[in-house]
Amino acid sequence: MALTFIVGDDSAEVNSGSTPLQVKVTITEVDADNDGFTDLKVDLEVVQGDVADLRGFFFNVADDALLSALSVTGDDIVDAPVFDTDGDGTPEISSASPPQPEAVISPYAFEAGLELGTPGTADDDIATTSFIIRAPDTNLSTALLANQQIGIRATSVGEDREGSSKLIGVVPSEDAEKGSIAGVKYEDLNKNAQIDGQDAPVSGWEISLYLDSDGEGDADANELIATTTTDSNGAYAFGDLAAGDYIVVEGAREGWSNVLDEDLAVSLAAGETETGYDFLNARTPEEPPCDNGDFDWSLDVAYDFASQVATAFDVAASYDSVTDAASAIAVDVDVEGNLATFFVDVQAVGADGASEVNVAAVTTQDYASLVASGYSAVG
Repeated sequence: MALTFIVGDDSAEVNSGSTPLQVKVTITEVDADNDGFTDLKVDLEVVQGDVADLRGFFFNVADDALLSALSVTGDDIVDAPVFDTDGDGTPEISSASPPQPEAVISPYAFEAGLELGTPGTADDDIATTSFIIRAPDTNLSTALLANQQIGIRATSVGEDREGSSKLIGVVPSEDAEKGSIAGVKYEDLNKNAQIDGQDAPVSGWEISLYLDSDGEGDADANELIATTTTDSNGAYAFGDLAAGDYIVVEGAREGWSNVLDEDLAVSLAAGETETGYDFLNARTPEEPPCDNGDFDWSLDVAYDFASQVATAFDVAASYDSVTDAASAIAVDVDVEGNLATFFVDVQAVGADGASEVNVAAVTTQDYASLVASGYSAVG
């Protein structure tokens, strides 16, 4: 059994005067000692987009009788955790300490608290950490922390590392319904700007999920909570989601352009499955040298026999049919609709200079014959 949630995604969870921050919390039932009894593993992770040094974690429990038996261990824990061991029902940790006194999360009080790391970022800079909560010969379940208040203390918050955060959250219930968001990424093959049966799914495309915690409708960097890629069927999915407002954003890819929206807002109710949040892109065609009617290419044609006098000729054909032939050469072209008229520089072998001439229309086959009969393109 595991519970995963974000603390700080609601402004009410950020203590007055604190720098906004979001921390992902995961509480998992594990047998950390392989002794046959279940422990609780707590993972903390500063949500991508935020920068902070985690310094303290504080919590209450559903069964106060267990407090005197609890222990907490982890690589980043400093000194022994503090507990309300007298069991008088009055939380004794009225400040979020250690550290003291600046870590007060007023007016909240906690039954247990532990210090993480050291002040400042010189010796450590903790963005992720984990620890184990145990009780001897006792099976602990997520029910111990479900619906209980927790606190998180962080320093060196923000890009300038000058902020300080005190967060208060509530562990969700074990039976809190989780939802999901899913969709498919398509290529607009028939270029009709709508998703239909002729479009092809696109695999390996990055899709990101943001929790719109500030309600502004924008995918802010500090609201990113998950990233995935589309599978072989172009499908993606985000699961295990609490109720809330989300934004799904497709990644950019060179050589492609958006046909439909690149981000989609989703309002997710508890336990709801939202599908059909699909994306449509088209491959970006290679850009022509310039706009229709304003081509400016050049072509040098050399004669294979010295006695030939420079003459003029035209080539007229559909633009598509001459693209391959023209790709390795340089031409002056005037495009009108689907008709391309070539203006060619013709130069006699051994002569200095060249004159650009405008020529009468011939077919692409005539152009091929012209090259085969002794002319060669010098691009």
